Amino acid sequence: MKNKVLAAARKLIASGVTPSQITVTELVTGNACTDAEFAAAFTTAAEFQRELANLLFSEAREAVIKGTSGLRPGLQQLCAAFTTYLNHNLTDPALQELAHHIQCEPQGWDLLNRMEVGVALVAQADLESMGATLCAARARLLTALCVAVVRAEYRAKKILPGWRDALLDLCKLAGHR
Repeated sequence: MKNKVLAAARKLIASGVTPSQITVTELVTGNACTDAEFAAAFTTAAEFQRELANLLFSEAREAVIKGTSGLRPGLQQLCAAFTTYLNHNLTDPALQELAHHIQCEPQGWDLLNRMEVGVALVAQADLESMGATLCAARARLLTALCVAVVRAEYRAKKILPGWRDALLDLCKLAGHR
């Protein structure tokens, strides 16, 4: 049932509804589920939003994997991964809209933090392949900057070249010993 409700929510997002505006009533009215089915799948509306954020992040992660699959680990893959992630979030801002909404509740913040840790682990592997030192710390810094760029571009609703350049320049510096 969870997957059915989340798929219906994704269709609503594709039609222009912002994720934080999706309510149980809207899902029931759209025949995605009944009140009872929603209650069986999600204990609260906040849990639904977290699960939806997880789905949207999975889509972003898949876009990055697809966009970097032909690249060898290292600087090129690291820069391409961040750029692909930024582009995905700009063309499909649903994750950022929802992240902005759920970040103030403890479980939502925890989910976003786990997502960032996952991104940092992947960046760390690229840094390690370049022979960099302090890879975990550098990867967390790059990830934090990436999150800042994503949020700034979400608010601006456009690419911010100076912000992206700063991220990519730091990627290059982070690869040095």
